[in-house]
Amino acid sequence: MRQLAVLLCLSFAVLLFSAEEAWADGFDGTWRGSYTHAECWDADIEIHVDNTSVSVGLTYLKELGAPVEMTISFPGTVDFGGNLQATSSQIEGPKGNNWHVNLYGTLLDQAQVTYQEKEFSLCEGTVALEQVSTSEDPLLDFVIEEMAEEKFHALVIGNNNYLHLPKLRTPINDANMIGELLEKRYGFEVTTLLDAGRIELLDMIHEFQNKLTITDNLLIYYAGHGELNHKIDKGYWLPVDAKRSSPANWISNADIADALMGFRANHVLLVVDSCYSGTLLRTIGMAPKESTDRLGWIKRVGSKFSRTALTSGSSEPVVDSGGGGHSIFARYLLKALQENNRPYFTGKELFDEVEVPVALNAPQTPQYSDIFGAGGEGGDFIFIRQ
Repeated sequence: MRQLAVLLCLSFAVLLFSAEEAWADGFDGTWRGSYTHAECWDADIEIHVDNTSVSVGLTYLKELGAPVEMTISFPGTVDFGGNLQATSSQIEGPKGNNWHVNLYGTLLDQAQVTYQEKEFSLCEGTVALEQVSTSEDPLLDFVIEEMAEEKFHALVIGNNNYLHLPKLRTPINDANMIGELLEKRYGFEVTTLLDAGRIELLDMIHEFQNKLTITDNLLIYYAGHGELNHKIDKGYWLPVDAKRSSPANWISNADIADALMGFRANHVLLVVDSCYSGTLLRTIGMAPKESTDRLGWIKRVGSKFSRTALTSGSSEPVVDSGGGGHSIFARYLLKALQENNRPYFTGKELFDEVEVPVALNAPQTPQYSDIFGAGGEGGDFIFIRQ
């Protein structure tokens, strides 16, 4: 096990540096350590080095050790001598915005850690970061470690046997198969509702709203009838006791978004296979954007609240067959989840797998976006394969 010590300086002055554009394979790996000081905020430090890049992550902790929901990351360089340099500016710090961060040191020697905050005097100390063993994908180690305490829940709803509307053929089968796959392949705790009425469905959403915490992630899958009120341009889920002639038992997309506002869960993903499901996203139309810095991107979307939706179509009816016992959308959703070989992926990456094949085989185009007015902060749902 090799030791790494660095000098870390955070202040409100811009710090500039120059670095050689060279890389040292001998220093590849992940380095971790913690900095503590009686008068300053504690920080966990993690540095990933490979033959093309350096990524630095700092997670700030409260004085009593309770995690603060804030991790910053920025790129850096390392030369053939093991000299490490990384800088970032205009980032959010634990005491405010517009922090300028400069991290420098060597992968061979001990060094000081210093930083300064507006309310505190300059704090000094030493830190040694140990090189830790990693898999072939260093991001996998980060994702697993960061989400080790998190739980994954799924509320899976499939409605076939409507009391006042035409019966559907595939939602129950789709819901059962997706729930089983989420449980066995991705470690979800699955709750299944089949042929659910309005009260049963809303009561279950309310139950999840009350029991989930910041360490929980929730996927809600709904397959069933949907409706669009053309006069007010609003979409609805139709429980099995709904009537086309009366909206009394309809559940509007606005009701769903309002319910999500009350969730304390870290990430919530709606997967909706119904007619007019895309109206859930109409008011924003913005999906989480990937970055060329994958580590930084995963950290960003993983650390921010997300309220996103993957829908089987836009503002159009969708097909309830054509997928070999499943809807077209469910067929390719199941295919993507079953055939995935990646240890982790995001909701946006799941959408990328289903969008084109569904659009090529049915008159509908899946959508993926943040849900407007639901409390999201630009994060994204992360799946971890068991």
